[in-house]
Amino acid sequence: MSQAARLFHICRRLGDGRTVTAQTLQDELEVARATVYRDIAVLKDQLNAPIEWDPFAETYRLAAQGRSGDPFVVPGLWMTAQQLYGMLTVINIASALDPGVAEQYRREYRGLLKRMLSENRFSGFGLDRKIAVELPLPGKAAREAMRIIGPALMLDAPVRLFAPGLGEHEGMLLVPLRLVLRHDGWWLEYRSQKDGVEGSIALASVVGAQEVGAQEVGE
Repeated sequence: MSQAARLFHICRRLGDGRTVTAQTLQDELEVARATVYRDIAVLKDQLNAPIEWDPFAETYRLAAQGRSGDPFVVPGLWMTAQQLYGMLTVINIASALDPGVAEQYRREYRGLLKRMLSENRFSGFGLDRKIAVELPLPGKAAREAMRIIGPALMLDAPVRLFAPGLGEHEGMLLVPLRLVLRHDGWWLEYRSQKDGVEGSIALASVVGAQEVGAQEVGE
């Protein structure tokens, strides 16, 4: 078991105000007692874990607040270069397919992974150029509308959608049900808030969307 895994295990055992003995940790981690002491020291001295020793009960516990006001840094996720490449590849494919539902989160994760590679002097080997997805994507107006449609889709919330056939000026009050990627692009399946009738529309034809207040939904 790696040290990262051991540190995570110790933090988990000490969670929710529980206590644990050095002997218990030694048995669970299958390491020498000296290794347990070294891991505890790493958590306390390097990661600011507020671990306390109870000499009467001979147990370790996690104090409610950190020492000297320093934040407790939970052990992070250790990944190899290959794992980083794999995650970046998946994000690159998602970026090419996504009509805008998770655009903000993709940028954040991709930036984080690239920074991790750079800090550890790993090259990305041009992953952005090695995988291409050539499918019709919605235009700018539809992608802007997805900033409203995406959260509504996740929360089963209604939106007012503007597109040809959904009302010239007032749009349609509907609940997004599902996004479907077909051979001719993205389609949005929906249910009319007015009469419950279900339908679908090509996302490329959407020209706008508006959030809907509780008062409008009840009308």
